[in-house]
Amino acid sequence: MKLIIFSILFLVNFYSKGQIYGINDSLNLTINNIKHYSETAINVPTKNKKLTILNMISTTCAPCLEHIPQLDKYQKMFNNDIQIILVFHEDQKTIDRFRSFVPQLKNTILPVITKESGLAKKFQTKVYGSCVWINHNGIIKTQLAYEQFNDKAISSYLNQGTLLKNKVNHFIDTKKSVMDNLKLDSSNILTTSFRLFRIDTGFQTLQKDMWQFEKDSKGNINRAYCYNTDLRAIAKQLMDQKYIHNSRVILNVTENKRLLPNYSKEHYNHFAFEFTNSENTNGNILKSLKVYFSQALGVDFKDTTLNIDCYVLKRFKKVKLKSKKIIDPFSLSGDEHKFNNKMKSKTEDYYLSLNSMKWGMFIDDINLGNYSKKFDLYIVDETGIPLEEMVDISFYLRPENINLVNNSLWKYGLKLEKGIRQLPVLLVEDRN
Repeated sequence: MKLIIFSILFLVNFYSKGQIYGINDSLNLTINNIKHYSETAINVPTKNKKLTILNMISTTCAPCLEHIPQLDKYQKMFNNDIQIILVFHEDQKTIDRFRSFVPQLKNTILPVITKESGLAKKFQTKVYGSCVWINHNGIIKTQLAYEQFNDKAISSYLNQGTLLKNKVNHFIDTKKSVMDNLKLDSSNILTTSFRLFRIDTGFQTLQKDMWQFEKDSKGNINRAYCYNTDLRAIAKQLMDQKYIHNSRVILNVTENKRLLPNYSKEHYNHFAFEFTNSENTNGNILKSLKVYFSQALGVDFKDTTLNIDCYVLKRFKKVKLKSKKIIDPFSLSGDEHKFNNKMKSKTEDYYLSLNSMKWGMFIDDINLGNYSKKFDLYIVDETGIPLEEMVDISFYLRPENINLVNNSLWKYGLKLEKGIRQLPVLLVEDRN
């Protein structure tokens, strides 16, 4: 299975302590303790350069690492006028470890700034690979997505002083509300208000669930918002994430289209919402959100039990699940193995290796799709294995090829079978 991980969303620390920089803000920083570079300190903006470009990057983003040689190429092409800097979200120890087996990182000519500097937290970008452009006066001019950062964009700025139109907005203005960042219509903020919007198809982001809850000094939740999710994901969150697979959220409404708009591109059936509570009363925040959410869509939520199609995971033979692995095609350390799984885009098989994982957590992660795309049906665990038991398990994770999955699980005495089980579900119906 090809892993498409061209960017990873990281909406963290929206209102971090200290200066948060946005477009048109100015800065003048000196970062010390630079390693593996000709200088031990570097200025932002870089002296005697017309343009300083900060590439916001992470070791968890394999395509970002693959793109480093291209950034090296741009640096050589425009060396007299620009300085590209890699800004990592990981510490120096992690970067040094990855340098040992990631040639793109080991061989780069670019300076690397790590977590210790605190610089990454000063720019609230949405996607790894985004680039912050800073002119010679230290003014932040723009922030471009990785797909827009190229030699044409650099030449346009250096020769004409013009910036290419930012087709994809990945920059968060922390001084504005969620809705303003999404460029959606807003309404008057009342004492308690709830707004739900279909996300415009031009707002491209890959993360499916990203929730933020803000609290006042007394710990009361006064704002909750979600950037990019769909109806089922919002509903599951409002129901305390009880239903961890979409197959357990049943839409029984007259017109599904009004709940799941049929946009032209896949993964665009998304909503965003913002909930504001200024009454300084906590109460049951999820209960309040549920009421507003159901009213906005004209639907009712109902907890019920139904017979649904599922995969049943069974244990036909008791096999010790500690230190019992199938042949590892890489024979690498954990970090190296994880990295190679992301990088090997040409293979059809996705090999998953987990060490010292709680069995219950493993089952939940599989149903959440945390390791790959989700199985089309919910997996019911009928193995009898204690949820707290620590296991080592390695197999080919191909949700679309159950035979391959079962072949690699066979050594553990495990297998998946299609079945029907009576399970708790969230039923969404028309509001009477």
